[in-house]
Amino acid sequence: MNAPALDSRRRFLNACRAQPVDRPPVWLMRQAGRYMAAYQKLRQRYSFMDLCKIPEAALEVTMQPIHAFGMDAAIIFSDILMPLEAMGLPLQFTEAGPRFEWAVKDSSDLSRLRVPDAGKDLGYVAQAMRLVRKELGEEKALLGFAGSPMTLFAYAAEGGSSHHFNRARAMMYSNPDLVHALLDRLTPLITDHLLMQIEAGADAVQIFSSHADLFPVEHYRRFNLPYLNAIVEAVAKTGKPVILFARGTWSLLESMLESRPQAVSADWRVGLAEYRAALPASVAVQGNFDPAMLFAAPFRVREEMTRAFNSLDGDPHGLIINLGHGVLPGTPEENVAEFVRAVKEYPWKAAGSRHETV
Repeated sequence: MNAPALDSRRRFLNACRAQPVDRPPVWLMRQAGRYMAAYQKLRQRYSFMDLCKIPEAALEVTMQPIHAFGMDAAIIFSDILMPLEAMGLPLQFTEAGPRFEWAVKDSSDLSRLRVPDAGKDLGYVAQAMRLVRKELGEEKALLGFAGSPMTLFAYAAEGGSSHHFNRARAMMYSNPDLVHALLDRLTPLITDHLLMQIEAGADAVQIFSSHADLFPVEHYRRFNLPYLNAIVEAVAKTGKPVILFARGTWSLLESMLESRPQAVSADWRVGLAEYRAALPASVAVQGNFDPAMLFAAPFRVREEMTRAFNSLDGDPHGLIINLGHGVLPGTPEENVAEFVRAVKEYPWKAAGSRHETV
């Protein structure tokens, strides 16, 4: 007996909640961006900051991969660092990555930060969400997102992007009180930012702990988990699913589950079947293909995906297909198209799932 065909929105929401689906939904982190010719053309007219802050531009970028590839879900085009800019950290996006004019190094720097109003200071995100919601219609899912408190702390302490975030890591040892003070400021802002996106039309939200693999698990538990738990609890009251993403997911899995997300977004270091087997039946797994795979020939992309789906016995339940991180610059667009087609054309089983029998 097969599950009835679903539209993309219902498919995505069912998958987040580990409910029956006809096939897994598919979307990609950074599915809108530099690899697309349409995006590059738009960048000739707008700076990256403009694309984030001008709602009509954010709408266009958000919709580009939906029109081109037909993913089941769109994720609003923005950046996890916009809340820090709203707090008074002047931000620039450079060829070397995002940079702030100054970093939070001590209590005097902390006192320079303002307490923003999410609805006012980040309202351009909500405006863009409403435009995308209208453009998507009722049959496609829309995701909002934010960086986790520890992630935003790391960028603020470092003064921008970094390969190792040495200054942020050192601060956790040398000045934990300052770290907690900054996290105390970030948590309500991140919470309000996510709730604002939900009010503007998001069907679910994803929270990124993007560099969690650089920090000891104990520091994840001390400096992220309690604050993250408060955010997830607040979002849960809306009834909208929360997806947690962290690099180094496997080593953090037990801690991540303490936050009670509806789904865990896995990186590519451990097989998708192993991730799903390690999760409670009520928690979905999202992922987890290596973004570098999309540089292979299209038939190789299809082979790798088929191998992974076979390892799951073709069972689509509690599964959201994605990459283990964002689409890399230079990724061939035809391979993104093949990735989406491979999900849609695989002969998924729609009954007999462990999620239906547990």
